[in-house]
Amino acid sequence: MSFTRGEGTITWSDLDVHLHDKRVRSLFKKIDLEPWHLKNFFDLIGANDDESETGIDIDQFIRGCFRLRCSVKNIDFAASRHDEAEYLGKRLNEIKECLKQVQNAVVQSQAPLLRIDQQSGDALRSHWNSLVCCSV
Repeated sequence: MSFTRGEGTITWSDLDVHLHDKRVRSLFKKIDLEPWHLKNFFDLIGANDDESETGIDIDQFIRGCFRLRCSVKNIDFAASRHDEAEYLGKRLNEIKECLKQVQNAVVQSQAPLLRIDQQSGDALRSHWNSLVCCSV
């Protein structure tokens, strides 16, 4: 763990390595914490949000473990809210991207319509039909 190097912090990767040791797992189990509780804790505080893992202060980690121990159900609720917010954020980004594509398609489709505005109605209907066929 990072705190063994004198940094005073711990990352999920550090802890995960030690959770493979049965003795470490049993110590956490004594305070009713499973590895997935600890993983959710790191996720909730945002220590895994960027590409480079952020360590959390060892005192903060210990306080967090005792809070989780008091009511494990709270971590379940918080983790669920976190997962939901993350899912909704991703979904919102997908919707934004789709709207950008629709906007670009509308802008691109208007340019030819403006150019053929002076032409006959048949050309306009023909172009409209090709747009409708492509969008289906």
